[in-house]
Amino acid sequence: MNMGRLFVYSRRPLQISVLTLLVAVLLWPHPVVAQQGTIQKLSLAQVEELVAHHVPDSTMHTEIQRRGLAFSPTPAIVESLRAKGAGPQTLAAIEAHLPKAPQSAGVGGRTSATSVTTGGAKSRHGAPHQAVGRVEITTEPGSNLLMDGGEVGTASFDGTFVLKEVIEGQHELVARKANYQESGAKFVLAKNEVKQLTLPLEWAGGFLTVSVQPPVASVRISGPRNSNGSPADAKFPAGSYVLNVSADGFVDQTRYFRIAAGEHHAEQLQLEVDLVAAQAKAARGDGRSLQALVEALAHGAELSFPIKFMNYTPHSGQ
Repeated sequence: MNMGRLFVYSRRPLQISVLTLLVAVLLWPHPVVAQQGTIQKLSLAQVEELVAHHVPDSTMHTEIQRRGLAFSPTPAIVESLRAKGAGPQTLAAIEAHLPKAPQSAGVGGRTSATSVTTGGAKSRHGAPHQAVGRVEITTEPGSNLLMDGGEVGTASFDGTFVLKEVIEGQHELVARKANYQESGAKFVLAKNEVKQLTLPLEWAGGFLTVSVQPPVASVRISGPRNSNGSPADAKFPAGSYVLNVSADGFVDQTRYFRIAAGEHHAEQLQLEVDLVAAQAKAARGDGRSLQALVEALAHGAELSFPIKFMNYTPHSGQ
């Protein structure tokens, strides 16, 4: 029995992005090679074409690892791809195919450091027989540090970080942190020099102060930053917030507000006494509730008290 091809008709047009089609064409193995059970390696031209069309960095990294390279990469090729926009994962996958330099024994039999890969970009650590120096950095605690385009680490809780065995020459250092404006500096490092750099980061958010009466009230802030308590000119990212304030014997309050970048925002709240609850507690002998009622009356509050009438007979002559 002859079997014909089965076509499925759909009213919805087939949507394939140009990028997806390009990746499929460039990465699809040659038919003859595929029949032999092997995968064709990527040529330099293919890699450059994929970079030029902004193929996702993670996809590039996966394909280079899976298929390998049909060319021998050199530092010059790596720098050329970096200049053309290759991402850190792509560069890391290519650098993994660089010829490894032989390691030489240092003082006390220890092995000298070689160029290493950090965050997908080659760090400027000294290779054997290269003149090196040291860079000591001070910046905002928790900042991400990049040197010459590659991540090298994170500043400690006190904002310090040390780069050891940095190759002499010209470098660029950048510090980044969420809600801060990044800071960078170019410098030249000499042989055996200890360079000290300060990269201050400017806060790109706003500031918030909350004052509440009574002071014992519970304060909860929700938004881009969550916080409990009453902040005093504290750093808060720009955005929308919700403020909830509550205290035993008082009426809860909720406020909505926004903080703009650079704004010093202030919220002041005076909770109102929950008169119904205070009266009930005062009737049971609660001194704090009674005092709250007295203060409320002094401020013009109106209270209603139940009065119980007893039966009595007036005396004659009255």
